[in-house]
Amino acid sequence: MQFAPTISSDIMMMREDDDCCVSPVHVTGFAAARPRTQVENLEAGDPTLTEDEFVHGTLSTAGRQHYQAALGAFLDRVIAAHDAERDATRTRCPAVTRHLGIVGQNGVARSLRCLARKAPLRSSLPKRAVRFRLRGEVNAARIWALMRSTAKGRAALAALARNRAILRVRSGSPTLVVVAPKR
Repeated sequence: MQFAPTISSDIMMMREDDDCCVSPVHVTGFAAARPRTQVENLEAGDPTLTEDEFVHGTLSTAGRQHYQAALGAFLDRVIAAHDAERDATRTRCPAVTRHLGIVGQNGVARSLRCLARKAPLRSSLPKRAVRFRLRGEVNAARIWALMRSTAKGRAALAALARNRAILRVRSGSPTLVVVAPKR
């Protein structure tokens, strides 16, 4: 757990409810040390049935469905994040793929402003704070990709590009990203 905060990639931890090797204490300790970790607890199956056997315990039918859905959603998110990082890197804005823990909130805000200026959006400025939830690692490229997908996000990006808004990021699972108009 001492190295958990230094990991700079998306992590999902899964454990069966009857896991004989990984205790809930280990999972919660890791997630506490690295709040962006996605944790999935999988419903245990019947230990007398061989078809319910899994890695360190058993999985019920619902547990297997949860496993497949969570894994699929995690992979979709990681692939989309990779694509967003690739697209943002092409803009030649500095540090767009550096995560929040390295560049800090101000570094992410600078990179996001650069991205917003390189790909200008025509939109009205938001009157109130706009909130986004982001799972996994947080960097300017991923925030940019998320914000471009909604009208409110495009307005918030336009406000950032014109230096009329401030960015606040609260790390966690999911991370909360807030763009608020300057007063």
